[in-house]
Amino acid sequence: QGHAHALNLKESGCDVIIGLYNGSKSWAKAEKQGFKVYTAAEAAKQADIIMILINDELQADMYKNDIEPNL
Repeated sequence: QGHAHALNLKESGCDVIIGLYNGSKSWAKAEKQGFKVYTAAEAAKQADIIMILINDELQADMYKNDIEPNL
């Protein structure tokens, strides 16, 4: 889901950055496709718009720990 959103936004001219957890299997794939990749916390510091595209049961913790402190 996130991969398709990122490609769509990039192809529409948006400056897309990807926020992932350390050790994510998607990190190298995203970099290979030309995306700037950061930890979720670092991406939140830089972002104007944030899309949380992870499993529902993980979203609250990611928001509290990585996103909210960096808004």
